[in-house]
Amino acid sequence: MHHGIGHYFAATLYVPASSVASYKKHEVWGKFNDIQPIVEDVYLVISQSEAGRVRIPVTKGASYALVIETENGWKINSVTYDGTIINVYTTNGVLVNSTVANSDRVCIGVTGNATYIVKVGNKTLKIAL
Repeated sequence: MHHGIGHYFAATLYVPASSVASYKKHEVWGKFNDIQPIVEDVYLVISQSEAGRVRIPVTKGASYALVIETENGWKINSVTYDGTIINVYTTNGVLVNSTVANSDRVCIGVTGNATYIVKVGNKTLKIAL
């Protein structure tokens, strides 16, 4: 119900999801016939050198765990994350390395044939090398 507001804007108005109700009640914005929440397609993209990439749809605010495993004879050269603090720990919690991702690629040196816990912002990943 729009409290007497006539619908005479035929276009669809996209607004933040938390604001849809407020826009529908607004004196001017409420005149739009169709007010929809903005739906963002957010993906975690894992680049695999020249072999391509993996795109995983993610939900804002949700937590995800990724296990990265290598084929026999291969090793992970780097794990890259854009724009935040990256901490690498041993499985018993000892900090191995820490850096800030302030570019599109960050290389963190670790020894191979081990499992590490990588904390990126508020996300935690277990990585077996």
